[in-house]
Amino acid sequence: MTAPAETRVLVVDDEEVARESLKAWLEESGYATDVAADAKRALEMLEARRYAVALIDIRMKGMDGIELTRRIKSIDPTIDVIVITAYASAETAVLALKLGACDYLTKPFDAEDLCRRIEDCVDRRAGRDGGAPVPDDLPGDSWSTILTASPAMHAVLELAKDVAASDITVLIEGEIGTGKELVARTIHRMSKRRFMLFVPITCGGLDDDLLESEFFGHERKAFPGAALRKKGSFELADGGTLFLDDIAAMSSRMQIELLKVLKQKAFLRVGGTRPLEVNFRLVAATARDIDDLVRRDAFRRDLFNRTSGIRLRLPPLRERGEDVVLLAHQFLDRCAGAANRRFDGFSQGALDVIRRYPWPGNVGELKSAVERAVAVERGTTVSVESLCLGFPAPPAAGSAARRPSGLLEAERRHVLGVLEAEQWDIDRAAAALEVSREELGALIAKHGLKRSS
Repeated sequence: MTAPAETRVLVVDDEEVARESLKAWLEESGYATDVAADAKRALEMLEARRYAVALIDIRMKGMDGIELTRRIKSIDPTIDVIVITAYASAETAVLALKLGACDYLTKPFDAEDLCRRIEDCVDRRAGRDGGAPVPDDLPGDSWSTILTASPAMHAVLELAKDVAASDITVLIEGEIGTGKELVARTIHRMSKRRFMLFVPITCGGLDDDLLESEFFGHERKAFPGAALRKKGSFELADGGTLFLDDIAAMSSRMQIELLKVLKQKAFLRVGGTRPLEVNFRLVAATARDIDDLVRRDAFRRDLFNRTSGIRLRLPPLRERGEDVVLLAHQFLDRCAGAANRRFDGFSQGALDVIRRYPWPGNVGELKSAVERAVAVERGTTVSVESLCLGFPAPPAAGSAARRPSGLLEAERRHVLGVLEAEQWDIDRAAAALEVSREELGALIAKHGLKRSS
């Protein structure tokens, strides 16, 4: 059996005899083959070189084959994965296939069967892309997930694209719902760390003890109830990207703790005695005026300097022109597909309202409005009424123009709508609004909101 030209295979197995035997078999059949003794080495090799097929042993020390498969397929779905194990398990096989593996082999197997499976993968691959080679710049497609025609947004994305390949810290600023985490994830997917984890943490709404546990993890029996050792976000993000949303909500104490880790590149688990070295890229985000917080000493200047190597300011949706209509159509297509319904689009009146509404909740609020419209609209065209914005339709020709409600009124309706949707559960509502409990409490007081009986 002869291998197709330029088919490179990566073998990942922690048993030296097994991986060297596989390498010999595959090279004899004409496949260019590399080997890795563990998942971490495999991810480093995948970063440096493209492979058509990865043969992964399921049971390995450290990161197992199932987790390695998940990481590879989440970053580059074009790589075909064949999982191999000496421990036959239908449950494990189904899990691997659900994660994107194209085949499953149980030891022992012969070389001819293995090469036939690889050939099948390569044939399917050729059918998918017409035999064309996998492009070297595949991760660049990640930016296509951010839909925009706004010059201001394009400028931000160009800067983000320029700095993605480096390890410089990034601070993403923007109002609630502008897409800060989406931009952070895209930077990660474009970076050299893309095969390792992206670990998001929302700092707002967590007290110091909870945030400390999230950051540092803890040893077994470090405190009452700690029955098992837990890895924290610093440890999970090692080699990858740590994303701290609402970083400005951290207390002075936790700001100091974070600063120590950034300086020392090491930390102790709660209850631990051995320092653990870490190497992650930090991307942070805030909806607050962080310059003002620094001036008032509410946010440490030294931590600000450490976390703001590059600052990206995302414009609010109301400043992005026709993006609001582009995004509305995109959300309508997705929501209609998820609901197994067909829509012809928006009525002209609905489009006019979408353009005029100030969208204080930005893209997040727009998505929620379209989801509601799909749920309540009985026809095939989204009407003004089904958007449920409480915003007046444009006046008829010749009638006196009505002044749109102000931004404060729009904010009041948005916050109240989320509270009612979450049945006034403060934690869930704060998470949906991407604010802390304290900030939500301030908004409730600001607008005099009360729960209806």
